[in-house]
Amino acid sequence: MEARWNAALIKARELEQKLEEFDAGIGSSPIPDRSVLLSLAQDLPAVWNAATADMRLKQRIMRILIQEIVADVYEATSEVVLLIHWAGGRHSELRVKKNHLGHVTP
Repeated sequence: MEARWNAALIKARELEQKLEEFDAGIGSSPIPDRSVLLSLAQDLPAVWNAATADMRLKQRIMRILIQEIVADVYEATSEVVLLIHWAGGRHSELRVKKNHLGHVTP
């Protein structure tokens, strides 16, 4: 039992060290130039559709752009209404037809 405990302590120290190295690496990443960021923002479709843009990058972009999404269900019209609050103060509304009970959309 003591050997397992010691092995677990060693593993915990190794993981803490890896975490510290990772945190140190994040701080050393260069901050992109403001003009580069603004030029990318002007051509967001090109960034989004680039072959090198993986799903993680797209998720990060969306997390930056969207502040919150408020969902409301209107039973009278069988709709789910999504109100998207974008960074910068703009809002968008998206209405989606709600599936009837027992129906699955393929």
